[in-house]
This record gives sequence, structure tokens and C-alpha cells, in this order.
Amino acid sequence: MKVLGISGWSGCGKTTLIVALLPRLRACGLTVSTLKHAHHDVDLET
Repeated sequence: MKVLGISGWSGCGKTTLIVALLPRLRACGLTVSTLKHAHHDVDLET
């Protein structure tokens, strides 16, 4: 398994980069998934 990590300051464009990158990785035949770390409480709707 290969893992790519992206980190940076808040507001620097990490999410924008990932949104643009994921379709290109899928087009190369890769299976992709994302995981986001949040430093605040997360309310999961079930």
C-alpha cells in the first residue's frame, strides 16, 4: 500500500489540491480514499 500525506497551514489550499488531484489519480487506475483530521468535535449524523 502506498500512502500520500498532505499537510499545511489552515487556508493554504490543501482541500482544493486534493479535490483536483483525486480524479487524476482515479484516471490512472488507482483506488483512492481520504481521511481528514479535525481538532474540534465532529457531529456524525446516523
